[in-house]
Amino acid sequence: MMKFINHRALVVLSICTLSSLGFVALWALRFPPLQQMECLAQDWQTRLGRKTPLDDRFALIGIDKPIYSSEFSDEELQAEPVLRELQNDFPWSRAVWARLIQKLAEADAKVIIIDLVFASPGPGDEELHAALDKYRDRVVIGYNINIGETDRGVFKELLYPPSDIIGNQGEGFPSDDDRLGYVNVWSDFDGTLRRLPYQLTGAQAGSVVDDHVVLESLAARSLRKYGRADAIPADFNSTLFRFTTSPDPLTKPQQFKPHPVGEVLSPKLWKSNYDDGKVFAGKIVIIGPTAAIFHDEHPSPFTDPKEMGGPEYHLQIINAALHGEFLKESTP
Repeated sequence: MMKFINHRALVVLSICTLSSLGFVALWALRFPPLQQMECLAQDWQTRLGRKTPLDDRFALIGIDKPIYSSEFSDEELQAEPVLRELQNDFPWSRAVWARLIQKLAEADAKVIIIDLVFASPGPGDEELHAALDKYRDRVVIGYNINIGETDRGVFKELLYPPSDIIGNQGEGFPSDDDRLGYVNVWSDFDGTLRRLPYQLTGAQAGSVVDDHVVLESLAARSLRKYGRADAIPADFNSTLFRFTTSPDPLTKPQQFKPHPVGEVLSPKLWKSNYDDGKVFAGKIVIIGPTAAIFHDEHPSPFTDPKEMGGPEYHLQIINAALHGEFLKESTP
């Protein structure tokens, strides 16, 4: 009888082992139904599980429209001439961002992030260059890791701001400049964004720089400027992070409320709504597109709506790191 039981147990164990090996084999081959099941499970955990606490150390300044037509009085335009640039079609002169950096820095903002890529020379570069130099200890701007396909094959490049903005980097790579972080956020195979590599090696980025060079994301650079380099995940893996909230308008009280860029630059509203900038003191401030017309939105694990704006994504990613709120993935 004992031999029969052992033999039966051995058969069951063998079947389970073969099934497990089969599952792992299918997973290793990127079997889509299994990947889809895993993603659905992760999304349910994101929606129903613990959220990263909303942190009052953040502020979002939104590019809420491509042009300001008649929002400013003559008195305001005279007091703050850069407001005239907002009355032109977007993209605006880089003097706008230079002035914002200056105002926020003088208001003692801790970190100022511009979630834009200035990939070519443009009006106002001289002013932006001066602001980036003067406040280099607290400002971060973006560059793009661009990988695409053409008839001739795959091309890879880094779209940096021009030297008119960041200066001559000498023999090093522009990515070595601690004012630059890559803005890329990569989605999973189903198009949803759940994770981010806070840093990459040159080899992981497609050898667009020397393989040993470390590239840091906009989030990682910002954490360093904030004095929390210890919060950056130490590895080079893509890390699942806990979201703070969904993009659902009904959860707006728990979201990062955007402050319109025109409102922040208005002398009158700067005084009445922002207490002459004291609202931004000591904070991590990100500036980026928040209007749908800019198409800077990405599919999130949430539904109704699913799309989340790029600047808010970066805040979610930085917030998760500050609170150590990451999700651990099970092995196959």
